[in-house]
Amino acid sequence: MAWSKPGVPVLPLLPETDEISRDLEAFLTETVENGHNNSVLLLGPRGCGKTMVSERVLVRLQRLFPDRISVVSPHTGFAGEL
Repeated sequence: MAWSKPGVPVLPLLPETDEISRDLEAFLTETVENGHNNSVLLLGPRGCGKTMVSERVLVRLQRLFPDRISVVSPHTGFAGEL
């Protein structure tokens, strides 16, 4: 499933990063479905993929729950789609 804008290639994730992405998506999906107020803190060295994983997961969640997910991103500077 592409998560980026049309015409922008989507790079595959490394196996361990893909597993983290699936775990994060499952956790956040359960959080949204059950109306919980959970937080997530991603830690790792610079360049390990924290932003890429979180953006991919958030885009998928926005598509699943368009009326329940709003994203405010310091990378884009506004609330809305990544």
